[in-house]
Amino acid sequence: MYGRSLLSRAALALVLLLAAPPPAPAIVFYSSQIGWRFASTPGRVDEGFDFKLNRLEPTTVGVRGLLLSRRGALCPAPGTPDFLCAEAFSKAGSVGGRLTLHSSTRLVRAAATGLGAAVDAVYADTTVEIVQLGAVGVTPPIAIAYIVFGLHGTASTSASDPSVTALAFSSARLDGAGVQCVGTICEPVRRQNWTPQSLRLNLRTDVIVAAPDGLPFAAEVVADFADTFELLAIALHDENDEPIPGAAVVVTDGDGATLFTIPSTVETTTSTTLPGDTTTTTSTTTPGGDPTTTTTTPPSGCPTGATFGSIACRLDALEALLPSGAGNLGAKLLARVTAARTALATAQAGGAPGRIGKALKKVRKALAAFGRTLRTRKAQRLVPEPARTQLRDAGAALIADVRALARLDVADKQGEGAAPHEHRTSRWDGGPGPRARDALGRGR
Repeated sequence: MYGRSLLSRAALALVLLLAAPPPAPAIVFYSSQIGWRFASTPGRVDEGFDFKLNRLEPTTVGVRGLLLSRRGALCPAPGTPDFLCAEAFSKAGSVGGRLTLHSSTRLVRAAATGLGAAVDAVYADTTVEIVQLGAVGVTPPIAIAYIVFGLHGTASTSASDPSVTALAFSSARLDGAGVQCVGTICEPVRRQNWTPQSLRLNLRTDVIVAAPDGLPFAAEVVADFADTFELLAIALHDENDEPIPGAAVVVTDGDGATLFTIPSTVETTTSTTLPGDTTTTTSTTTPGGDPTTTTTTPPSGCPTGATFGSIACRLDALEALLPSGAGNLGAKLLARVTAARTALATAQAGGAPGRIGKALKKVRKALAAFGRTLRTRKAQRLVPEPARTQLRDAGAALIADVRALARLDVADKQGEGAAPHEHRTSRWDGGPGPRARDALGRGR
């Protein structure tokens, strides 16, 4: 009797196993999107265009090189009055288990006349998303996972007059949160008790040009990250933060067969240069391993001094260096920097001296709150020294320069004491601020 009962239960288990549906296959979504807004003369509607391609296979939209102009025409000949020529390129793909995203935007204006608040803007937005990830060699949840990225590209601006607004931005994101990238390798994102389910990577670039009404000008803005933002590896560690031998994240089909394996190891290099620093610290490590550190003299960075250009540049640099993986603390620090940048843009836009002064006061208040946040017990626990002190010092230096800028005579729109024209090339992941998003008419 007992034997028949045991046999019956075994038979039932076998039937249920055979009847169970196969594991859900992983789905990889690829998305490429480009668009632009070109200002028109008064009395005519501004021109806008958006194009998006979503597929279950690699996608490409746009072409590398300056090709686009108004009303879908090719770029005019150099020397043409009101010259406008742009590039927008987006490509999403995967190579050997590495997800790759490419975004590039560029805009050139020459022999042009400013139209005040009207702007010319170009963007490229690339996304790769995997749904139903799996793992081999380990049973989820995984104690610790390091998600490792690489970023290669530059952003640069130049203009014929300091009152011309010339902006270039790049934003790299994982599951909607910004990825801190300084140098060509980004800081690994650390997740605890992680169950592989889905990943969403996004890389967006924006360039924007605007000039005061009636001002003759020329400008070029470039956010070129076509060399790639890529998922390099996902390293799986145990509760002691040691690599789990043979463990890896995989993408499978409906039969459970592995389509490709995401690499589990990679050597990462991160470079950190804080605003106002004279040295760069470079650390080479495998996620969770012991780093080796070298210190070198960096190339020229943001200009120093009480100018709008210097302060805006240093705010961008400060945001790029905010700690990742700090949860609500990181979000609070980012909110302080974003508030300072928004108020600075209001001050730079000009107006009555009292309006400019009030906006600069808001910049100082946001930076003061930034410093107070770094002095909390939570910051002491989550942000190690000397990074915490260096961030506080950078914020204090910005407050001093904002206070000095407020004392300058800024009665006219562009303001006395505005920075002389400069050509600046940098890399950051902060993305466009409110003014840039408003110009594009697109929210994040």
